Amino acid sequence: MTVEGVRSLVFAAVAAMAGLGFVIPNAIAVRRGLAAERWIRTRGRIQKSSITIDSYVQDRDATRGPTVLYSYEAHDGTHQGTRISFARAVPVMSRWTQPFNGLPPDVLAGLRAKTEVDVWYDPEDPAQAVLRPGVDGAYIGLILLGTLLLTVSATLVHTAYSL
Repeated sequence: MTVEGVRSLVFAAVAAMAGLGFVIPNAIAVRRGLAAERWIRTRGRIQKSSITIDSYVQDRDATRGPTVLYSYEAHDGTHQGTRISFARAVPVMSRWTQPFNGLPPDVLAGLRAKTEVDVWYDPEDPAQAVLRPGVDGAYIGLILLGTLLLTVSATLVHTAYSL
């Protein structure tokens, strides 16, 4: 195999890893989001809601997003949940998406404490619940991006063995 062939294989491996990194977690989220649409719908109540701040590098790369605690009645009793969504966009802000001094005022709209909300819970495991079932197009886009990277990887492998 030539040096160009080896380079193609290295780039193919990188593209494949990146592609799998996009496809696998997003496909799982989409599958769970779609499954949640078929779960049992009930009413619940938000117990607590807040904006969390996750710091990664000395507060320079912090992200901010909503977190909630809600309770709901299932066929086997009362449960509490924290999941907002599997595969729907939840506002997360960082210094790259908007001025870092706060979030838009509507981020917690419909998620404030004592608000009545719809909750979807898994009838086979009532402790699993979500406030926003379904899928946003961004997740499908990420799967398509990963698929494109896997296609590029396959093409590079074919090219490497053709050299």
